[in-house]
Amino acid sequence: MTKPESPFSRTFCRLCPVGCGLLVQAEEGRIVDVRGDKAHPMSKGYVCPKGLAAGDAHNSHRRLNHPLMRRDGGFEAVSWPRALHSISEGLRAIIETSGPAGIGVYFGTAAFFDSGAQVARSLIGALGSRNWYTATSVDAPGWLLVAERMSGNPWLLPQPDPDAELVILIGINPIVSHGHNFYSAAPKSLLRNWASRKGLWVVDPRNTETSSVASHHLRPFPGTDYMLLGYLVRELLKQGANEAFIKSFARNRDRLAAAVDRFTGDEVARGTGLATEQLEKLVAAIRSAGRIAVHAGTGISMSENANVATWLLWAVNIITGSMDAPGGMWFNRGMMRDWDAVGWSGENTTEAGPRSRPELPARTGEMPSVALSDEIEAGNLRALIVIGGNPVISLPETGRLKRALSKLEVLATLDVVPTGTTELATHVLPCAGQFERSDLSLSEIIYPMELCQFTPWMLPPQAERRPVWWIVGELGRRMGCVLAPKSYGRQEDLDMTRLVASHPRFDIAKLVSGDGGWHGSMKKSWGWVSRHLPGGRWDLAPLEFVDQLASILPARESEAGSFSLLARRQRHKVNSTLNDKVADPHDRSPAGVFMHPDDARELGLRTGDKVQIEGRSGSVRVRVHIDEGMMPGCISVPHGFEDANVGHLTSATAAVDRLSGMPTLTGFHVHIESPGKREKNTDHGSTRSLVVR
Repeated sequence: MTKPESPFSRTFCRLCPVGCGLLVQAEEGRIVDVRGDKAHPMSKGYVCPKGLAAGDAHNSHRRLNHPLMRRDGGFEAVSWPRALHSISEGLRAIIETSGPAGIGVYFGTAAFFDSGAQVARSLIGALGSRNWYTATSVDAPGWLLVAERMSGNPWLLPQPDPDAELVILIGINPIVSHGHNFYSAAPKSLLRNWASRKGLWVVDPRNTETSSVASHHLRPFPGTDYMLLGYLVRELLKQGANEAFIKSFARNRDRLAAAVDRFTGDEVARGTGLATEQLEKLVAAIRSAGRIAVHAGTGISMSENANVATWLLWAVNIITGSMDAPGGMWFNRGMMRDWDAVGWSGENTTEAGPRSRPELPARTGEMPSVALSDEIEAGNLRALIVIGGNPVISLPETGRLKRALSKLEVLATLDVVPTGTTELATHVLPCAGQFERSDLSLSEIIYPMELCQFTPWMLPPQAERRPVWWIVGELGRRMGCVLAPKSYGRQEDLDMTRLVASHPRFDIAKLVSGDGGWHGSMKKSWGWVSRHLPGGRWDLAPLEFVDQLASILPARESEAGSFSLLARRQRHKVNSTLNDKVADPHDRSPAGVFMHPDDARELGLRTGDKVQIEGRSGSVRVRVHIDEGMMPGCISVPHGFEDANVGHLTSATAAVDRLSGMPTLTGFHVHIESPGKREKNTDHGSTRSLVVR
């Protein structure tokens, strides 16, 4: 690999899992230019608005620069020794009176892209606590559960083969999100390639950026995806399944067939709102193609029936012989941990969950984040270390969660900018940003090629910022465990980077010794998964999912004024990262409520009006946006904003999956009361009331 010409240095973006290649110019502690790296084997010069704004984010006046401690209702800048001593003394006192179970860590989205931050898992283990919480449990825990039950490995994450002929995407908008459990730079180009072959089918209630380039768009009622998938399984098992593949590599075919027998064309048409002709056309396309790629996003993973829908989606891929096969679904073995070489035991990772919510499980060594408030209120959790996350706008029941977090004896937050969570903290610790630390790519198992990336820091940490690994290491040192070097220079940063590799397929030392780059190839490995499946077979019908499917009640008739509230990702931020508009100066990804013009007209609303949304856990006042892409009868409130926080409308108790711990965050019913007489507001027009029931 040749080095780019000076003054640019090569790195890769760590704002989201895609990992696009960047060329960065730095001067006197500031980033002065960020460009796409045309030599990068995956992104090839592509960079999204978030990546282009990474320099502005680094230079932002909002950056945290000094350790802070709460005092007299505000914050006081203190030295690192004082801040760390205060936290460790607080943790030690809790351990002496409550044991290590009184301490927990919340690991946010940004922390997953910081390789040195992984030392935090070692800290929890060394202290003897099980309280490990992450953002995964409010995004896609059902996906991991289905993977484990059907393959024996919760981290086996399939993605559509870029060379697939027929692709079906359900509840996912890659042009905005770049994917979900698979990621693609320049997603529009990939989608157009699929559409130009045997077809790209998009299943989504909304008209989205992705559906605009699809060859076919189906718009079922929200929450009915499982019915569509059940219909596909039923019809394909009658005609179109790869019976030779099923006989050799799957089990429980008859149980699967019995479970979906009720999904006749007429029944599914009534339930989903799709025409029978649309259903038949999709089945015919699959039968004609033979091998297919079916994938989904948060439209399924955040829904009430996430487990069942994901299970049936996997079943469609398996019975057509499309799992781990060219033109179907591909599994990245991983460069940092080679799953083909290591294999897996197929053990059940479900364990006893939080004491305050015994009905919810811990899975893959992780407690359900939806139980955080309960654990604090019960006195079980007395200290929380938050790393690269903002649970205040990530979890349900915002008001209750804020009150609970305010009761903690220690709430230490490690972040690069202030957030709604740092406002409640006892200690705020300033972290090195992505250009101030070395990193290995940790999202490589969901890359569309076998690739590992490394970057050294572009700049040493500015002001009093420190790498997360050093902060956690110093806390550990004060608690009696050695986790990381005491110094935080360039060499120590590189040494900590090397520690995250487990069974690497290449020489990590050789990659890290360079000035940044990658190791890998476009070649894909096929047919290796079956060697590690329990008994060499996929389980087509795990009993837990069969029982959940049987227990789903028929959809009730919607009441007058009833709406479905849909989740929504946006192009200029990643969850709460960059929600300060640093990547969106023209407000193209605004906060607020989006609704179809017919619905707005019926309620007497216009763009810019403000409405009060009242939910099970609180209320939020948001601005109205008219969106012709919305399905009539649906509204959408994007997540990830401090003020227009959809967490006020969701529940941590009323709709939580008992198998995965996932709260329902999309597709649930809301009610918009008739506003009656328009009331003039001098600043924002009229006020309306949306009541979630």
